Amino acid sequence: VVVSPHSQLAKMRGAVVPLAYTKSFATVVLAALSAVGAPVRRRGKEQLRILCIGLGGGSVPSFIAEGLPHCQVDVVELEPAVIHAAKQGMGFSERPNLRVIQEDGAMFALRAVKEQAHEAKEKGLYDAVLVDAYEPNGNVPAALWSRGEGLAEALAGGLLRPQGVVATNFLPHVDLAAPLAAYGNALANRPGISFSIQVNKAIKLENDLEQLFETVEGTGNRIAVHACGLSALSEAELEERLLEEAKKVGKETSCLWDMPDLACRGLRTWKSEIKQDNDVDLFTIK
Repeated sequence: VVVSPHSQLAKMRGAVVPLAYTKSFATVVLAALSAVGAPVRRRGKEQLRILCIGLGGGSVPSFIAEGLPHCQVDVVELEPAVIHAAKQGMGFSERPNLRVIQEDGAMFALRAVKEQAHEAKEKGLYDAVLVDAYEPNGNVPAALWSRGEGLAEALAGGLLRPQGVVATNFLPHVDLAAPLAAYGNALANRPGISFSIQVNKAIKLENDLEQLFETVEGTGNRIAVHACGLSALSEAELEERLLEEAKKVGKETSCLWDMPDLACRGLRTWKSEIKQDNDVDLFTIK
């Protein structure tokens, strides 16, 4: 955040992302998008489109919009107070390729698919959907991760482009089987892979913050990702691909942190199995 000498309000610098989980969130989404072939790196007049559900302080959408000028970022935030706090307290500001809509995220997604039905059906609306929204108890609203609910219904209706990514930030204790099953089921008509990473999960055991500070197991948030266009990859192949793309994205965005260092922390791949008794998709760790 910087303060202009001509204004009493602080102004957010898009390149500065202060929190560990927001760095990891931006990293894994952009690396996955690059891996599936979305135009993260500028290709002619192709435009990247990203939907963020939940504004928070606004650092992730600001980083993406500033680092990738060819990307249109739409942010949907339910609470007017959050928007006010981000703008007045954190220095968040809108710009030509970054806008904020005050609305329920799931309702916005459903409305977008309905109002742009032809485009949704033909090519999809967004390259990525990022969910970083919480109820007062700290849980992600069910409408944003449950099977048959608002976001899943919108995904099935064409919210996401064929080579797209949906990613949700969850607290450490959350079982990711249900949300990944919901996203995978909604996008079942296209090949894809489900995986997750964990913030602060050390790559080297001697750097494990959980052991160093004797904290509760799983201190870092877990980011659940479903990427369309990355099927039939082993966990090792996925890790190699994400690391490679993270390096490219880091250069493209002039990122101030080491993207490859965060792209695969605590990486787990998930696979879908069908229960024969009630025909419910169940994702389990490979």
